[in-house]
Amino acid sequence: MGIENILDKRVDYSEDLDEYNSKFEFEKFDIVDIEEKRDLNNKEEKILKTMNTIKKNTFEFSKNLYEAQKILSNHKNGAFVAWFENIGLKKDTVYRAIDKYEIYLNCNNQKVLDLPRSIVNTIKKVNLPSNEISEIINSGNIEEILKEKIKNKECNIEIDIEKEISKIDKQIKKHYEKISELENKKEELIQNQ
Repeated sequence: MGIENILDKRVDYSEDLDEYNSKFEFEKFDIVDIEEKRDLNNKEEKILKTMNTIKKNTFEFSKNLYEAQKILSNHKNGAFVAWFENIGLKKDTVYRAIDKYEIYLNCNNQKVLDLPRSIVNTIKKVNLPSNEISEIINSGNIEEILKEKIKNKECNIEIDIEKEISKIDKQIKKHYEKISELENKKEELIQNQ
């Protein structure tokens, strides 16, 4: 479960509120000690605040890398890699963040930032419209839906190949007809000579 889901489902916290109240059912697990409840409530609040901060920082990290890449793409080849390596970042980390941010830009859904790399790679590979990406991300079944999309896309690719072959066959037929017509004209010219 990603940070976004945790924050959506378990948080009764707002920066405007003075007091955080956990939705955890302590009694259901025989946690009745008031001090333990208070301590766990405080820890939960700190964890959720930290997760929220991480999420915001991850978004800013990805956004700034994406924007820096755009700026440096207008300069000498390799400038971007040299730039991020200069600040101590690894290529894999940088491009993973940029990929996520690009998908975010397409679907305007910050849940993208919580996705594992394999899912991000699959989304890029399948090349879906933004509304479908957002729908998939919001579903609880991302991997299964993506597998189905890939399967359908492969079927569509096969269908497209068959259409292309049919078009080529029609062109070949037209060329043969043209060749036959030219050979007939050639024979007529030879006979009339």
